[in-house]
Amino acid sequence: MKVLIIDDDRDHLDSISEALVLNGIKTKEFQSPIEAIKAYKSSKYDAVITDIKMREMDGIEVLKQLLVSNPNACVIVMTGYPKVGDAVAAVNKGAYAFFYKPLDYEDMLAVLNRIKKEIVMSKKFGLKEKNNKPDELPNTNSHEINSLGVANNPQLKLGSV
Repeated sequence: MKVLIIDDDRDHLDSISEALVLNGIKTKEFQSPIEAIKAYKSSKYDAVITDIKMREMDGIEVLKQLLVSNPNACVIVMTGYPKVGDAVAAVNKGAYAFFYKPLDYEDMLAVLNRIKKEIVMSKKFGLKEKNNKPDELPNTNSHEINSLGVANNPQLKLGSV
């Protein structure tokens, strides 16, 4: 599995990459969302992890551009600013998953493993579209809204952001 990671915080970028590499996932890291989008368009990535709050371009715009480039892109959005509105906006715009920082790497790995399984199944059965509806939810803390909690809460998806 190959994952592109975008975060303008170098330390956080390195931490995510290290956690994924230790679990057998290849990564390519970018502090610049613009450079990351160019790299995504010129190479094949199974998933993208992007921060929302970045100086050059916000993660929602990154999400939009990646989905224009590839409607089946699996984009995971994260933020250190816990606002439910960000989670709702990301999911409504097509994010595969949403996480608050500090990341729960077990949950992140569970989402990446799901993406990997979907890729295998799509190749095996010739499917073209991604499935954004997870059937297995990782354990979550009640004070956190992780990607899957937001994605499966229809009340959060109804509001406009």
